[in-house]
Amino acid sequence: MAALVGAAFAYHSLGLRDPNYNKWRREWKDAALAALAKQASDAAWVAKETRAVKAKLGAQGEDDGGWFSSNLLLMKNGDWIAYASRCSKEDWRIRDIFIGRATDGKWYYSTFHFCCGMLTLRVEDRPESLDKFITAYSLREFDGRSDECLKKTWPNPTQ
Repeated sequence: MAALVGAAFAYHSLGLRDPNYNKWRREWKDAALAALAKQASDAAWVAKETRAVKAKLGAQGEDDGGWFSSNLLLMKNGDWIAYASRCSKEDWRIRDIFIGRATDGKWYYSTFHFCCGMLTLRVEDRPESLDKFITAYSLREFDGRSDECLKKTWPNPTQ
């Protein structure tokens, strides 16, 4: 009986009852938002990161992720999204999550499974625009602060 009570306590207190809203996921989100807010609002950082991705594109083309870095995705039309992403394979406590701030100044989130190191994007074609990326990878807009970004977007939660 004590083991059952202990398991129930751990399940509740650690946030395991709802994997989208556990404390580790929130902590990751808070840290990611702080870093992204600083990066995406720094024109020099954006220019440096964009130049680095363009150089990578020039050297290797779009194959194997040539169109993005570990911090920025660059679309064909020049739109970009500064991002942070975590795969559940990297940390079992944090379900798949992607948060980004884009060229349009808006914040986006997704639970699309990009896999470790954005592996999924390494085999995908570079999107034409931010709008195409948003549609293809189930991104949703949010306020850049709230826990709204912890909600499920993929697979489609309404299906």
